[in-house]
Amino acid sequence: MQIFGILNISPDSFSDNNAGDKILLQVQKLIDDGADIIDVGAESTNPNSKPIDSNEEIERLKPYLSDIINMAHIHGKMVSLDTYKAKTADYGIHCGVDIINDVGCFMDPNMLNVVGSSNTLYVFMHNLGIPSDKNITVPEDADIIKVLIDFYNMKVEQVVKYIPKERLIFDPGIGFGKTKQQDLQIINEAVKLKQNIDIPVLYGHSRKSFMTLFTDKPAKERDTETHEITMRLKQAGVDFVRLHSILKM
Repeated sequence: MQIFGILNISPDSFSDNNAGDKILLQVQKLIDDGADIIDVGAESTNPNSKPIDSNEEIERLKPYLSDIINMAHIHGKMVSLDTYKAKTADYGIHCGVDIINDVGCFMDPNMLNVVGSSNTLYVFMHNLGIPSDKNITVPEDADIIKVLIDFYNMKVEQVVKYIPKERLIFDPGIGFGKTKQQDLQIINEAVKLKQNIDIPVLYGHSRKSFMTLFTDKPAKERDTETHEITMRLKQAGVDFVRLHSILKM
């Protein structure tokens, strides 16, 4: 199992004059803790966030992205850019990122062209809209694993027209368009999902709201619960996990 270490570059996360130094310190910490991939995001996609356009997203990335890539590559690590906008993805590819992590699943019609004309890996994710709306979910009585498998089969057919299958990763989209119970089912039935998806799978479960089913802790205090789930996913054969904080496995 490989780890995407989350690096949020937003005004909320780093907003003072020393932001550049703090960001690189965080990159170093993620690497020291065991991250294989630094997953850089300049826009939040949680239900309370306001969307930004690609120009603003690129402006947030410009002061830091090249330095992050250099530091990661020196340590033999990869860099992923978390964006659903083709223009931002194109900027990241020209800077040298290794992976485009597209939570929008090519809702930007130019995304597949941009990634297809590069050598980057491509993550596409199940969702029912970005930013996610907690009132819009897969029907509660649906078999969520079947929904994900059907979605994957439909989308991968489109993606492979642009990007070779060996460069693809599928994210079932925990916390995006699902009930908390469905999120938990995606974790509990990871083996079944893996058996029906013929490319690597990435789980982004870290600190997510489904954990309120079994803990009262606020999001930033859910790393122990996240770690316990990570260990279960590792046993299930999940290829990648995306984590805020990396505890020793």
